[in-house]
Amino acid sequence: MGLRAQSAIEFSLLLALLLLIFLPIFYFFISQGMESRMNILESQIEHFGRKLLDESRELYYLGIFNKEILSMNMPENILNMTFITIQKPADDKNTYEYYLKIDFLKKDEVNSIILSPEVPLTTLDSSNMYTCAFEEDYQGYAAMECKLDSTSLAPGHKDFKLEVVNWQWPEGENIIAVSVQRVEI
Repeated sequence: MGLRAQSAIEFSLLLALLLLIFLPIFYFFISQGMESRMNILESQIEHFGRKLLDESRELYYLGIFNKEILSMNMPENILNMTFITIQKPADDKNTYEYYLKIDFLKKDEVNSIILSPEVPLTTLDSSNMYTCAFEEDYQGYAAMECKLDSTSLAPGHKDFKLEVVNWQWPEGENIIAVSVQRVEI
């Protein structure tokens, strides 16, 4: 009877030792895999934004009234895509700065990628896929923020219409800009 008890205790100790060794190794590989997945996702989101800006720049230099449909794969975990236009008064005329801000979820935290296009970038979408707000005091300047509707941010294939337009700032100044709109084809 004592021999059975001894072998049961040895087996239990061996099992505990194996769990003590393999559990941390298993956890390490799972966490590394998750970290790698999040880095790939962040890279995909940045690639998505840069491709949108690159295509906008090419179209802008072709001139007003040029259009293009850009088909891209929308990465997952995107929460917001915001087009920001900041008006900065200069001596004799206003200058504008343009940004594309993409908010995404990474490890239960909201992160942002802010890209600065080389050309004026905005949206003139009338299909209520965007909500725009004009702020008189955005970090000391007037600004327009347009956010893409969250239903349009679902992962998968999406089509965006890029169009060079004559855009009017709320105070009446005309700007040649690339308008980005999500379209259903």
